[in-house]
Amino acid sequence: MLNGEVRAADVIELALRALPRETDELVAQRILGYLNQAYWRFSPASRRAALAARVETSLRTGLDAAQTTSLKGAYFSTLRDVALTGQTLAWLERVWRQEEKVPGLVLAENDDIALAQELAVRAVPGWQAILQQQIDRTKNPDRKARLQFPTGSAASSSRRRTTCSAPRRRREWPGISGAPRVLLVLPGTVRGPTDFLGPRGLLGIE
Repeated sequence: MLNGEVRAADVIELALRALPRETDELVAQRILGYLNQAYWRFSPASRRAALAARVETSLRTGLDAAQTTSLKGAYFSTLRDVALTGQTLAWLERVWRQEEKVPGLVLAENDDIALAQELAVRAVPGWQAILQQQIDRTKNPDRKARLQFPTGSAASSSRRRTTCSAPRRRREWPGISGAPRVLLVLPGTVRGPTDFLGPRGLLGIE
């Protein structure tokens, strides 16, 4: 996809067809990774919007059907990363608030942090309070410190980025343990702060 040899649309279509049939967990996890990249990194915002309901339904179905905790975790992480529809975001927020559970999956503190950040990136109603509540309930001091550092400038930075003209890609930072995933930000699609922590560490913007 990076070199234009394979179309993202074809990868997405193949992934959505293959996931319900795949019985090998490692292969299924690899397909989820391909779907995540093709959908979020290599598809334009208009295409993502058109596919959102179908992709999220497929991931919810796979999450419910997964027989192992690790595969459920892979489905949940992918759904969290690519969620766009109001219905899915509302469900994710209920999960974060511990009002609803994911059957067969216990979320750790890192998962709660990642959920709070993804909800904030999408500027769900009350995202500032969600971030603050996550800071308050984070017990690990290093994670708490990383969360506290960028929240003060998040909103102003988000407003500045609404005028950006170039896509920003997910980036892995060399030399940083647990390097973050960076959400793709396209012109006119910024819905919330993008300069705070990614799910696994400090977030970098190209």
